[in-house]
Amino acid sequence: MANKSKQRQKMFSMIKNWKESGQNQKAYCEAHTIPYHQFHYWYKRYKLSHTPANDNKPSFVQVQLPVIEDKSCAEIIYPDGRRILFHQAVEVSFLKALLG
Repeated sequence: MANKSKQRQKMFSMIKNWKESGQNQKAYCEAHTIPYHQFHYWYKRYKLSHTPANDNKPSFVQVQLPVIEDKSCAEIIYPDGRRILFHQAVEVSFLKALLG
């Protein structure tokens, strides 16, 4: 357990050094022979541990959609934004007349 804590401290120290270096992540990793995927893993851990404690906002928000039982069969949307909804089947000739 202590070994994991030491590793964490070491990697977080590395993240702080990177931030102060002014280098991009890839250049820093190359200069310090750190595999980029390892750096990225620890950077994600670092960001999670350094978020404000009072920021307890949920990642997802519940959305309730109304249940519409009368589903439309077809819809025409004109370039000017006008819409026509059909709630039952219509003749092709009627659609052609609307579109023509």
